[in-house]
Amino acid sequence: MGATDVLSGISSWQILLIVFVSSIILYGFRPFYRWPLRHIPGRTPKWFWGNLMELRAGGPVQTHAKWAQEYGPVYTSFGGTRPFVFTDQPDLVRQVLLQHSSRPMFPTIWQGKEREFDKASILAVRGDKHKSVRSAWQPMFFTGSLESYSALMNEATDVLLLKLAAAAKKNRVVDLYKLIGCMTLQVVGTTAFGVEFNAQELDSADNKLGKEEQQAAQRLRDAVAYIFTVSVFAFSAYSPFIFLFPFMAPLLRVVAGVFPDRGLLKMKRSREIVIDEVAALIRKRRLALNEEADGGKQDGGEGLREDTLQVRTGVAPGSFLDLLMSAKDRTTGRAFTDLELANQAFIMMLAGYETTAAALSFTLYLLAANPDKQQLLVEDVDGFGRDRVPGLEDLERLPFLDACLKEGLRLYPPAPTHIREAARDTEIGGYRVRKGQWLGCAVYSMHRNPKYWKDPERFLPERFIEGAEEHEEGVYKKWLPFGDGVRACIGARFALMEAKVTLVRLYQRFTFELEAGQVPLKIRNNITISPEHGVLVRAIPRPPTLQREP
Repeated sequence: MGATDVLSGISSWQILLIVFVSSIILYGFRPFYRWPLRHIPGRTPKWFWGNLMELRAGGPVQTHAKWAQEYGPVYTSFGGTRPFVFTDQPDLVRQVLLQHSSRPMFPTIWQGKEREFDKASILAVRGDKHKSVRSAWQPMFFTGSLESYSALMNEATDVLLLKLAAAAKKNRVVDLYKLIGCMTLQVVGTTAFGVEFNAQELDSADNKLGKEEQQAAQRLRDAVAYIFTVSVFAFSAYSPFIFLFPFMAPLLRVVAGVFPDRGLLKMKRSREIVIDEVAALIRKRRLALNEEADGGKQDGGEGLREDTLQVRTGVAPGSFLDLLMSAKDRTTGRAFTDLELANQAFIMMLAGYETTAAALSFTLYLLAANPDKQQLLVEDVDGFGRDRVPGLEDLERLPFLDACLKEGLRLYPPAPTHIREAARDTEIGGYRVRKGQWLGCAVYSMHRNPKYWKDPERFLPERFIEGAEEHEEGVYKKWLPFGDGVRACIGARFALMEAKVTLVRLYQRFTFELEAGQVPLKIRNNITISPEHGVLVRAIPRPPTLQREP
């Protein structure tokens, strides 16, 4: 029987089935993606899943740190059928971040207005549009603006201190991550918008909020926390499939829209709560501006530099959102649209809440786990004064505090991985990669690699003190917790200032004892990293000063 006879005996449906199965098998191996990278060492990908199962089992950042030790400074990793070229070598990480500024467009389950909303983000826009959006953000982080925020940051810390004092009186264990998260949400509300989100009033014994205010504050706090709790690639049953089958994204979006699962509905509702909050602020500020233009009474807030104890209900003149609303989009010459404004405010609220809360919580965990370093920090704070309120300039005179925070950011960088898209055919560490290739910068791995750091797993703030051996060798060449280049974290100075103000105020009043069973600390891997089960401590009141210091 010849080949023609065999083929003639196969129906068209059987042929289609063979073609379909062969295509799936071929797609699972993606030889046209893998072949150009055959010369780069790396983990052998499994059919279809790539290295996702290993990454999930071992934790993404920890697994990449292990692979960097095994394969060297440049290696491949497969997220499903999508290949990444990773590096954790400091000069190569900087090369990628400085020369390849665009982030890849990850497939998303959102459709319609929600998809357009995400496309407007400062994290997603490219080229001239990114420059325009970034320039609109910058005034909030100028030195003059930062100086005006110190009173608001200290006010938020006052509430945190009261909560810790109440817990200390009863010798009660507290979760610093949760408490600080509420504080940072208050700070981002008052500094970026000029309004109170009332997050710190929740769970307070002297809660003076009305029922509606309390419910609104609870919804906002829970929504912001939930967005960072779940993985962006796994919050819905649809999420892995849209990542593994990006060509099916249009169909999967339709199916998910008609048959949403519980995870998708919860994420959608959480996003809506935050978006509705910022949209309401935009509407109120626009109304106030219209009334002002018509000669009416301005009701846009009290301003950032006035008495910080008064009630804030509207967007303050001079706040981030107010400045953004008056900015021009350089690509169009017109004001930003309401959708663009809402997205920037959405990102500011989320980033202002999460990254500083995580950085502070990790640093406090490390200090509590290392009492000798905590004592050195206490001495640094005492040198400043236990009854003084720190401002921006004061923070520059606390070298050990600065070193503790930077060492905390080394061990637990808020954004542990940066992904970029190769802007052109290029060479990474001697290996050729094509334009469009996704590149990964493994910052967490770089910060803990013994090739670049002495005793990398130890908490040694001294390495950031001027005159220390590692400092003189160029410690900042290999320290990149906020990224680098045009995509570097625009709010880094704001985050560092808030964290330092909080640390000074905390150690003026307390030291902290770590509850047993938290070493090593379990971390949650998402776009950012955070303590998986919080940071549980007892606040120990320090003896009062004998006399008030100047």
